Order: sequence, then C-alpha cells, then structure tokens
Amino acid sequence: MSMKNLYFIISFLFISTTAFGQKYFNNAGGDNLWSNVANWTNGKPTAANAKVVINGGNPIIDVNVTLGQIKLGTNAALGATTSITATNGSTLTFSGNNTTEILVNANLTKKLVMDLPMVVSSAANENIKIFNANAGSGTSANITFGSSSTFTVSNDVDITFIINGDSKGSKSVDLNGAITTGGKLIIGQKSIVNFGSTYNGTNVSGGILMNGNDTTLTVDSADNSIFLNTGVLIETGDNSTGHSIIVNGANVFKGNIKTKNQALTLTLNKNQSALGTITMGSGNLNLTLDADVTSAAFADNSSADWGTGTLNITGAGNNEVSFGTNANGLTEDQVAQISLGGVTPVINASGQIGAAEVLVANFTNAGGDNLWSNAANWSPGIPTADTAKVTVDADLIVDSNKTVGQIKNNNATSAASVTITATNNSVLTITGSGVTQPIQNNKSGGSLDFDLPVVFDSSDNATETLRFNSGADQSITFSSSLTLNDPLTVSG
Repeated sequence: MSMKNLYFIISFLFISTTAFGQKYFNNAGGDNLWSNVANWTNGKPTAANAKVVINGGNPIIDVNVTLGQIKLGTNAALGATTSITATNGSTLTFSGNNTTEILVNANLTKKLVMDLPMVVSSAANENIKIFNANAGSGTSANITFGSSSTFTVSNDVDITFIINGDSKGSKSVDLNGAITTGGKLIIGQKSIVNFGSTYNGTNVSGGILMNGNDTTLTVDSADNSIFLNTGVLIETGDNSTGHSIIVNGANVFKGNIKTKNQALTLTLNKNQSALGTITMGSGNLNLTLDADVTSAAFADNSSADWGTGTLNITGAGNNEVSFGTNANGLTEDQVAQISLGGVTPVINASGQIGAAEVLVANFTNAGGDNLWSNAANWSPGIPTADTAKVTVDADLIVDSNKTVGQIKNNNATSAASVTITATNNSVLTITGSGVTQPIQNNKSGGSLDFDLPVVFDSSDNATETLRFNSGADQSITFSSSLTLNDPLTVSG
C-alpha cells in the first residue's frame, strides 16, 4: 500500500470520527452557547447524524441545529437539572440518522429539560428514552418538555417513550408544551407520563398507544384545554395490562378510548362535557368518577363496537354519565354491558344512565357490612323511591335518613331476630304508601327491633296497621323512639 493511500485512509478515519462520532458538551467556555467551540471537548458537531452527550452546563442553542441524538450523560459535573433552551428563534432538529433513540436521559437520578422548538425530520419511528439501568429504588430520572417547548414531527411516524423498562424507581416524563404529530405517541412499559397544565395536545392527530404493561398517565391539563382532541384515539396494546389514566382537568378529554384484551382504568376527577366513543374487545373499561364530578358526557355510542367487555362505573350517581342526547345513545346490548355501582342501569330520554327504579327490595346483607348504602346488601338493588316496600332478612344499619312505604321481615328467609339500628343520627320514616300494613312481623316466633328513631307519617292520612302475621311469640320493639304523626292500629 502506498503512503499516499495510507494517508488518505487515516485522513478519512479522522474526518469520520470528528464529523460523525459522539460530541461532548461540557460548557468549558462558560457561556453555555452551542456555537462556542470552547464548550465542546472534541469539536462542535456539524454532521446531521451527530450524537451529542451533555456532560455539563445548560446548553443554549443559538443557531439552527440538526443532529441524530442528544443524550444526558452521567458526568458528576452535571447539576440536578440540565436545561436546553434556545435563542435567536433557533430550532433543534432531530434527524434520527444512525440511531433509533433521538433523546436519551442516561442518568439515573437527574432531570433533563427540553424547553425550545424541536422538530423530528426522521422518516422512521423514533424513541425518547430514559436509560433502563438495573438500578435500585432511588432511581428518579426525568425528561421534561418545558412550557415553552414545541415538538413537531414532520413525518407521520410514531414516537415511543421508553421510560421504565424495569420495575425500579420512579422514572417519568413530563409534557408541558405543544406537540404536533400525525403519528402515535407510544407509552412504553411501566411508564409514568404527566401531562402538565400547559400541555397542548390539539395537534396530536395520531393518538396515544399505552403499550407494554403498567403505564400511568396523569392529565393535569388546564380546564377547557385539549389533552385528547375530538376524533383522536387513546388505546391499549393488544395484550398489555395494568394501564390507568387519571384526568384532573375539566373538559380536556374529547377523544375516543379503546380497550383490547385487558382492562383499562379511567379516573375522572373533574367534569367532562365532550367525551368521544368507547371501543372494547374482551378487556373492560373501569370508569371511576370523583365525588365532585356530576357530568361525564360521552358521544352517541350506538354504532361503537363494545366487544365482550364490560363498562364498570363506580362513584357515579344517577344521570351523571350520559351517551348522546337521547335514549338511542346506546343499544340494548350495550346497556346490558354496563355495571353502574353493581347494577345494570337504564338510559333515559336525555341519554343519561341511572339505576332502574327499585320499588320492591330485599335486604340480604350479602355484602357483609349490614349497611343500607351498600348495593351488594340488596336484591335487586338499593330502594330508589320513598314508596318502596322493603323486606329485611338480616340486621340492618340505616346510615342516612330514609323513607319507605313499608318495612317487614319474611317467615321463610329472615333471621329469627332482626335489629335495625342507625349511624349519623339517621331517622327511618315509614309512610304506608300503597299498603295498609306498613310494619309487619311475618316471622313465626321472630323479633323485629327498631333501635333507631322511627317516624310514622301516613302519606294519605289513613289509619294504617302494625301487623303480626305469624304465630308463636312474635314481637316488634321500638328501642329508641317512635313518633306517630298519624294513627297506627296494632293487630295480629
């Protein structure tokens, strides 16, 4: 080999290493400027596929920059938070060349903040990654897109957040700026993603895929902003499980939601006025409403595919969840796939769902806590009207003021001794509505003890009867107080 060829090869290798190898930013020049050569240990990057490692300082991008990857290193000189910002209207462009990971936090405990305009020009799917080291529970690495950041994907490619591939620590990503993409935002295994109050998801048209297992999305988007836009889908992976979405902003969830083969939990802590449609495979959608939520309004779902899953709703009162604006917002089959506080609801003329009216109910204590308020203790459900006829088979605790038309025990099913007590200073009012015997002991040899304040107030001012309907030594005892606002005859 001639010396000329050898010189050419050595020169090419030198140029390749200098142009295309890793570049290290350490802020040795002291001004944090990207354009200052003194801030780089081995030359400022110039190649579109350069990989840049931040080992110190807080880089300020003062010229338009195109590169393959930025990584927060592990250098001890790094502060707790490293921020990358821009001046002069400059933009950071990720080419994705020579890598599938455009943004990486390789530090186990430190935070990387990207607070500048960013563009992804890659034609291939790319990853944003917090390094998945086999670290202990102290692991708390974070990547934050700041409130002044924009993140624009110029091609319709997917961006995957690979955040917590092991089960250690509390690695997370915070999204506080505006994101524009026609591809999906994919949330990887055991990921914690927080959408902040300044997050703008208006232009995330490709939707969100919760992939892997055990991902948690917390949505703190400002009231009436856009977390998920109309017509855009958030969905789970085909067989992934353990996913939850917690929505803390009012009217920010306007898109559609889809479960596949495993359950997804959606918690709404504020009202949502324009939720989209639900699609289910065999996996359930578990919908939980905070006590302060009075409206979760979904679009008409009558044409949506609900598969074989169940919509389990907890924390919602009657008429607080709706589908469309009329009784046709759900099909009969879809209504049958809903569990509202443990019972199958009905849909009214306004599209709102609520428990079917229960006018005859049997207290069985199947739930085991003896509480009136526990739907599991009743068959077919908790009485819903003041005219209800109630049969008590077991000891009953009245935990809020109640009014019924009739209360009685049963010879075949009731315990020999049934005691009705109260909490919260509750009062039981009996009206005799629709009956002539508002209080009955039907248990042969049985005792029925009212150890709470009882008010008899006939709804029609007619004389009603307290009745013993079986033999042996039956008794009805009022151990607390009985207030008679109308006549009550005793017979047996």
